[in-house]
Amino acid sequence: MKKNLEENLNKVEDLLQYYEDDFSKQEKQSGRDYYKNKRIVSIVKNHNHYKAKVSGRDKNIYHVDIDVHLEEGYVDYTCSCPCDFSCKHIYAVMLGIKDKGYKVVELKEEAKEKKLTVLEMIERIPAEELKEYIIGDLGKEAVAFDRDRLEQYFAKYLPRQNYNYYYNNLYNALVLDGYNHDLLGKYLKRVQGVLANGEYIEAYYVCKAIIEATKDTGNINKWQELIDSFPMLAMDLRIIYRKADEELKTTISIWMKILKKKNYYDCAYLEDIVLGMR
Repeated sequence: MKKNLEENLNKVEDLLQYYEDDFSKQEKQSGRDYYKNKRIVSIVKNHNHYKAKVSGRDKNIYHVDIDVHLEEGYVDYTCSCPCDFSCKHIYAVMLGIKDKGYKVVELKEEAKEKKLTVLEMIERIPAEELKEYIIGDLGKEAVAFDRDRLEQYFAKYLPRQNYNYYYNNLYNALVLDGYNHDLLGKYLKRVQGVLANGEYIEAYYVCKAIIEATKDTGNINKWQELIDSFPMLAMDLRIIYRKADEELKTTISIWMKILKKKNYYDCAYLEDIVLGMR
C-alpha cells in the first residue's frame, strides 16, 4: 500500500500515524488487542525495512513487511494473511514500531536462488535418464513428481549457486528467526546432492557457508542441531578435499589456515574438523 504525502513528516511515528485511515475500526481494535496480548512474535529493523512475525488466532504465523520511506513520504506494507490490503496484523506491528518494540539488525544483501521451472528442468534431463527415474524404484513410489526428490536426483542439471547465496540467506534467516531448522536441513541435503554429482566447489560453498554464517551470528556453539551435524560436515569436507582438483584443494587449505589462526572460532567441533582434514 502506497500513499503520497503533501505535508512534511520527519518521524517514522508521524508517518505511520498518517496511515490510520487505511484501517477500519474493527481492524484497529483487533490490532490493538493483538499488540496488547503480545501476539507479535518479533519485529526486526534493517535500515528502513521492518520485518515482523505475528501469531494469529488460528495459530498460524503471519509475516508482515513494512517499508518506511521518510524522504519520499510514503509507507509500503504487506502481510502474508489472506487479506488483500490492510489488516489487523499490520496495524499491530505498526503499534509495535511506534513503541520502538523492535530489534535493529544488519542483514546481508538478499541473494536470489537461480531456479528452473519443472518444465525447464525436465527439458535439461536426457530422455533415457528421465525414463530410468520414472520406471525405477523412486518413480514407483511416487504418484506424481515430487519436486524436491526430482531436484535432488538430477542435481547435476540444476543451476549452480554461489557462496553468497548460501551464506547470505542462512545469515539473514538466523538473524531474523533464530535457529532455522528447515534451512539447515535443506543445506545438508544440498551438500549430499551436489557431492553425488561431483559438484565439489558448490558442496564446499555450502559447508563453508554453514560454518561462517553460524559463527557470524553467534550460533556455532549454541545450536544443538548444528552440533549434531558436525560429524556429517566433517565427512563431507574430507570427501570434497579428497576429490577436489588442485585449485579447490588450495582454496580449502587457505580457509583451514584461517580457521586455525582464529582458534577455530573457539569451537571444539570445528577444531576437530580442521585437524581431521590432515
